[in-house]
Formats: sequence, structure tokens, C-alpha cells
Amino acid sequence: MSCISYAMGVNSNILKLKKFGFKIREDYDDEEINYEVIFDEKLAPLWERFIQNNIKNTYWNEYINLDTGIIIFNINDNRIERVVYKAFTSNPRLLHICNRLCEGNFHSMKELIMSNDFYKKHLKKRYN
Repeated sequence: MSCISYAMGVNSNILKLKKFGFKIREDYDDEEINYEVIFDEKLAPLWERFIQNNIKNTYWNEYINLDTGIIIFNINDNRIERVVYKAFTSNPRLLHICNRLCEGNFHSMKELIMSNDFYKKHLKKRYN
């Protein structure tokens, strides 16, 4: 099963993961380069190690397979927290943390995730 992730707050070292089978496409934002990533679920431990070692402070990264989301936060200078959740179900604590970090006002995890075009493209058939 494939996992998808939209990676922000990481540097170009992410491209080194291609040699392990990750499909990575650069997505240029006004201020920085982000990455659209697709990988086999068996590579999830490698992905998590990369994120834990490379994500900037106050950023998070989520990756999603069919029914589960995993979010890894870097909240206070490398205080890493990992949260597993059922994709798009209500999780007020998780939503609160995400809204605080991105200064957003999303009303649900589904709204937050589907606000990203990469996720929307890959998940719309399943979750609309």
C-alpha cells in the first residue's frame, strides 16, 4: 500500500530518499521548496526517521495511507511527538495543535488535509 506526504520544513536532503524507492517531486512555493512524496508503506520507518532528524522547529509532517494518518510534530526545538489517528475522524487535540502551529482556523482534520492540492488529488475519491 502506498503512503503520501506533503513535506514542508525540510531541506533538499529529502531527495536522497529517491535511492530507496521514494517518489519525490519538488513543489515550488513563493518562499520555499516543498515536496510531494509517495512511498510504499514498508518504507514508513525510514520516512519517520528522516522527518524526525530533518524537520524544522514548529513544523509537522503527516503521511497518510488509506485509513490512517501519522503526524510527527517538532514543537519546541526538537521535542518530537508522533500521533497516529484514523484518517479524517474528529480529533480536537490534534486539530488544535495543527491550527496553533500553522496559525490556521480549520474546523476538522479533513478540512486541513484537503486544503492541500496534493492530498486532494490523491484522496478526493475516497473522502469526498
